[in-house]
Amino acid sequence: MPHSPSNTIGLAPAAFWALLIWSFIGLTPLAKGQVELEGTTWAQRLLRSFSSDWNELSSERESLPGELVGLPEVPTAYQGGSGGMFGMWYVDTENKPLKSLSIRVMWDEAEWIDFVSLVPARSAASQGGEWEYGVPESFEIELLDRNGDAIATIAQEEGANRRLVRRGFPFTYSLDAPVKAHGALVRSRGISRRMVAGETRFYLAWAELFAFAGEYNVAEGATVELVEDRPTYETWYWNDQYLVDSQTPLGLPEIPSKNLRHVGWLSQARHSEDDSIFVTLELPEAKQVNGLRLFPARRPAGEVIPGFALPQRFYMSAIDENGKEVRVLDRTSTDASNPGQNPVTYRFPSVRASKFRLECVKIWKRYPHYPAFIAFSEVQLLEGETCLSKGAKVRTSDGETELASVGNLFWSPRGLTNGAGPSGALVARREWLELLQRRNEVETRMRYLELRMGAMEHRWEAVVLYSVSGFGVIALVFLIVLPIRYRRIQKTMLSDLRHRIANDLHDEVGANLSSIAGTSELLEEMTGDSSPKQRELMADIRRTARKTAQETRRLIGFLERRELEGSVEEHLRQAARTMLKGIDYRFEEGEWEAFESWPQRRKWDLLLFFKEVLHNIVKHSAARSVSIEIKDLGKAGLLLRVVDDGKGISGGRMPRHLKERSKRLRALLSISSRKGGGTEVRLTIPRKKQFLWILK
Repeated sequence: MPHSPSNTIGLAPAAFWALLIWSFIGLTPLAKGQVELEGTTWAQRLLRSFSSDWNELSSERESLPGELVGLPEVPTAYQGGSGGMFGMWYVDTENKPLKSLSIRVMWDEAEWIDFVSLVPARSAASQGGEWEYGVPESFEIELLDRNGDAIATIAQEEGANRRLVRRGFPFTYSLDAPVKAHGALVRSRGISRRMVAGETRFYLAWAELFAFAGEYNVAEGATVELVEDRPTYETWYWNDQYLVDSQTPLGLPEIPSKNLRHVGWLSQARHSEDDSIFVTLELPEAKQVNGLRLFPARRPAGEVIPGFALPQRFYMSAIDENGKEVRVLDRTSTDASNPGQNPVTYRFPSVRASKFRLECVKIWKRYPHYPAFIAFSEVQLLEGETCLSKGAKVRTSDGETELASVGNLFWSPRGLTNGAGPSGALVARREWLELLQRRNEVETRMRYLELRMGAMEHRWEAVVLYSVSGFGVIALVFLIVLPIRYRRIQKTMLSDLRHRIANDLHDEVGANLSSIAGTSELLEEMTGDSSPKQRELMADIRRTARKTAQETRRLIGFLERRELEGSVEEHLRQAARTMLKGIDYRFEEGEWEAFESWPQRRKWDLLLFFKEVLHNIVKHSAARSVSIEIKDLGKAGLLLRVVDDGKGISGGRMPRHLKERSKRLRALLSISSRKGGGTEVRLTIPRKKQFLWILK
C-alpha cells in the first residue's frame, strides 16, 4: 500500500504548535522571573549557576545584616520635639532664583573641634513620611575663627538629597586632627523648590548641628544667623535656635537590646497635676555634679506619645551629710517645653554631694479627666558629660513598687539608673551618631548591592525574554512556512501520483484499447462474408474501444493539467451526444455561466455525475426521450435536472454511484420515480459552500 503524504508529514504542524505553546507557557514566566523555587526567581537561580559576579555580590549582601546587630535604628514614628531651622522664600520678579544659602553658628569660646554632625529635618506634618525634608542638592561645612572667617573645610557633600538610603541618617564627619574653632558655617547649594498655589517656593531645613570637642557638644545653645539677607520661617516647630537645641527627629541615643527588663519608672496615678512627687538619687560617695539629664519614657505598646509623662515644673536639691538641702536647680516658674523623645540637659553651678532630690511640683496630665503622673526612662547626674549616677540607689515618693508593663518588662525605680532607655542601652550622643553613621554605611552598601544584583537580574531576564521571544518568532515563522511547505510537498507528491496514473493509463489501457480497436478492424476484414449482425457487433466493439480510448485520453489530460478543455456546457452536450444515440434528448435553455466560476475539480465531478445519470438512462430505463435543464436558483444554489420517460427505478432505490458523486459535490440529490412513469433526477448545489470549494 503506498504511503499517503499525510502519514509522513502530517504531524509536523501539531509538533510546532506544541513547541510554541511550550515556549510561551513554559519559558515566558522564566524570562520574567515569575517562577519561584526555594524563595528565588528563575533568573536568580540561573545567575547563581552561571555568574560568579552575582555569587560574590549575593554572598556579601547576605553577610551584611549581621553587621547591623547592635547598631541603633532611625525611628519611623514621629518623635516630637522641635523641628530645627527652616527657611522658605518666594520667587518673584524682584527676587532672583536662589543659588546658595549659608547658615553661621558661633559659640562663646573657641574649642578644639574633632567631630561634626548635621542632622536632616523631618516635616512636622509628614509624621515620618518625608524623611529628609528641605535637604539641598549639595552643601559644605567650614569651621570659623572668632571673626567668622573660614579656617578649615571639613565637609563637601554632593548629591545630598539623592542618597541611596534616604531615611534621615545624619551626615557625620570625624576630623583627622582637632581644629580650634569659634564657629561653623553650613553653605547649601541647589536649594529645594516646589510649586505652592502657582508660586515657586524655595525651602531649606536642618534639624540639628552638632560640633563636638571630645564628648561635649559646643554648638548647643550657640548663636545662629542666616548670612544672606532673607527672612526665615518661624513657628512652634521651626526656629533658627532650634538648630542648636540638641533635639532631633532621631529619638533617644540608645542601642536596642533584647535583654531589657526595666524600661524606667512610672509613678502611681494622682488626682491633680499639682500633686508633688519626688525622686531621690544617692551616690556611693560625694561627687562634684553640675548637670541633670532627663530621658523621656516611652510606652512599650501603643502609639508613641512624645515627652510621655515628663514633669512640667520641678526643682532639684543637693543634700549634704547633715541632711541640709540646697536648691541647685529651679524650674518652677514656667512649664517646661515638651522635648519629644529627646533627652533634656539642665546645667547648674557645680556642687559636691552624694544625695540629690528631684521634686516635681507640677506633674503630667494629658486631659482634664485623665490621671496625673510622671515617668522617666533614665535620670542622670552629670559632671560635664560624664554620668555619675549609673547604679545609684533610688528612692521615690511611691516607694520601691514595681509596675508591670508588657511582656517581661517592668516600671521600677531601679530602671532610673540602670543605664538603659525604653528600648536598650543608652550611649553618649557622639558615640550614638557614629553608630548611626555606621548603620547608614551598611544599609547604603546593602542598597547598592541590591541595585547591582537587580540590574544583573533584569539584564538576564531581558536576555531570556528576548531569546524566548526570538524563539517564538522563529516558531511562528515555521508554523506559517511549514504548512505551506507541507502543502507544496503534498501537491508535488499528488502530482507525481497523477502523472504515474496518467502514464499507466496511457501506456496500458490506452494501448490495449487501441489494440482492441485495431484487432476488431482486422477481424472485420478477415470475415468479409460474415453476416450483417456480426459486422454490426464488430463495428460496435471498434466504436466502443475508440470511444473509451478518447475518454481515457480526456481523463489523462485532466489528471495532468487538472482542468477541462472548454466550457462545462460543451462537455455536457458532448457527453449527451455520445451517450444518448438513438434517444431523443433536448437541453432546456439554461444559465451555464454560473458553472464557469467553479474550480476544475468541481467541474470534473459534475461531468462525471452527469455521465453516470446518462449511463443509467441508457442501460436501465429504456427511455425514448430525455430532458436536461440547468437553472440558477439564486441564493438557493444551482440546479441540474434530468428527466426521462423510461420505466422507472425498480424498488425506488437510489443508485450508489450517484449518491457518492453528490456527496463529493456537497449537493442535495433527490430522485423521484414511479414504475412505468419515468424518472426525475434533481441535483441542487448550495452557493454558500462555494468559497470552501475554492479553498479546496
